[in-house]
Amino acid sequence: MDRSTTGREGSSGSGSPSAKRAPARTLAWALVAFGSAAILVGVVSPRGGLPAIQRLKRDVERLEQRQRVLRAQNAEMRSRIRSLERAPEALEWQARAKLHWVRESERVYRGPQEPPQAVPQVADGAASMR
Repeated sequence: MDRSTTGREGSSGSGSPSAKRAPARTLAWALVAFGSAAILVGVVSPRGGLPAIQRLKRDVERLEQRQRVLRAQNAEMRSRIRSLERAPEALEWQARAKLHWVRESERVYRGPQEPPQAVPQVADGAASMR
């Protein structure tokens, strides 16, 4: 058998095997570079990546603080509810104070009311702008 007819180095003129792998290797490095650039852009872009993660962490901290405040308010309200349920006179006192209820046998004395707020005077130049 002749090597030129059955051999792997046929007359196609393609050259050495390393020359065949060069474009594939270049393409692989180009894809790695493109992927790295895409990841880098994703990490530093303001819509995503590290800035978004930092913003979300600040939001979580703010919401956790708000949740702690609301839990404390709920505990205070539950305590007030329990105290009002235990003492009917406290419930009556709260209702009368908030709703301004008075029994028929009671007299109400009101102190002097504050005078209404004066309307601010318009400057002379503004009045002539009509």
